[in-house]
Amino acid sequence: MLPCLALVLGVALGQTASAPDTATAPASSSAPATTTAPAPVRAPATATAPAETATTISGEPIFGKLLRIDQGQAEFAPGGATRKVPITDLWRVRLRDHEDLMSRRGQKLLLLRDGGEIACDEVGLQAGEMTLKGRQLAQAVVNISAAAVVYLTAGEQTPAGVQRRHREMNLPAANTDFLVAENARGEWVPAPGVLKSIADGKVTFEWDKQDRTLDVGTVRVIQLAPVPGKVAAPRGRLTGADGSVVPFGSIAFDGKSFTVTGAGLSLTLPEEAVAEIRLQSDRLTYLSDLQPAKVVQKGQFDMAFPYRADRSSAGGPLRLGGMTHAKGLGLHSRCELSYNLEGKFAVFAATAGIDEAAGAHGDASLTVRGDGKDLLGPVDLKAGQAPVPVRCRLAGVWQLVILVDFGEDSLDVGDHVDLVDARLIVP
Repeated sequence: MLPCLALVLGVALGQTASAPDTATAPASSSAPATTTAPAPVRAPATATAPAETATTISGEPIFGKLLRIDQGQAEFAPGGATRKVPITDLWRVRLRDHEDLMSRRGQKLLLLRDGGEIACDEVGLQAGEMTLKGRQLAQAVVNISAAAVVYLTAGEQTPAGVQRRHREMNLPAANTDFLVAENARGEWVPAPGVLKSIADGKVTFEWDKQDRTLDVGTVRVIQLAPVPGKVAAPRGRLTGADGSVVPFGSIAFDGKSFTVTGAGLSLTLPEEAVAEIRLQSDRLTYLSDLQPAKVVQKGQFDMAFPYRADRSSAGGPLRLGGMTHAKGLGLHSRCELSYNLEGKFAVFAATAGIDEAAGAHGDASLTVRGDGKDLLGPVDLKAGQAPVPVRCRLAGVWQLVILVDFGEDSLDVGDHVDLVDARLIVP
């Protein structure tokens, strides 16, 4: 291993290798929009609501421009008035769509220990502080203790391709840093040591008890040694318009720019650089994180697609409303899932529809029951039609049943039903 690194250090490194395949974009989500009555209702599949700016954890939509976030409250301007909402009651604020971060050629990327992914064009390191600059970053400062991996793509390489090749190397999580350089033959050569600095287009790395300097254009991966101790759970995650994901402990907005802080991180972004804000809440439980107490599945001709957590029933990503969703259930007619709630929850909220992978096929119905009574539905779900918001009151309900049945065609062809962002909320 080490003689190869010496070769890398001693030769002109003019060639770069194209990266492997790209990955899917970071997941983003679509939230429920309207409140449905608890009484049984057969909702038309074409029913839609105006696009909301924000959604509470219980599924209530909030319309109007976001004016500011300060002192634990978010202020909106619906219909010329103003409305203040505690951020502890917010689930999501959505401003615009975001790009596919992992497939952007030549994109450099910093991975944080708490799951963050920050896109940048330049990375610097001096005195334990990493500085990031990019097309949407004026400047971000990250303490090196919060950083996990730096991907320094070049040419046609993508973060997804560099990440995959890095994972295939299976470098140990040792008490040392690892630097991976690329030589003129396109070989990636790893070496253990200590990262000292990144400045003026050079990376200084201590290897074999000596400081070595490499051109930053020859370095592909810097894997940083783990830092002892637990990482504090973030209060939320900001998704940038470029696809970056930034976990934060606090967030503020003055009408022009967002300021977020976290474990070893400080970042300011203009409003147009932010796509979405997700707030964490201990009042929320995703249905896909629970095991149903009972599962009944039977398609036609005694064939059934198994239900899936956080995937579609066909096994792919949850695709609904033109977006990929990280959380939810993939269901197929006919499927019945029962959950024991013990009367702990107040609201069930989700968004339902036929997964886009079904194409023009898919005609199913969705019913939500509580203790044997219909709380919602049956709701008609058809391929190509807008997703349907779902919201039911659960006060006192001990058993929740999600039923996906055959639609009007009485067939199960393409009945890949997505129940995205399906969540239970305590009072």
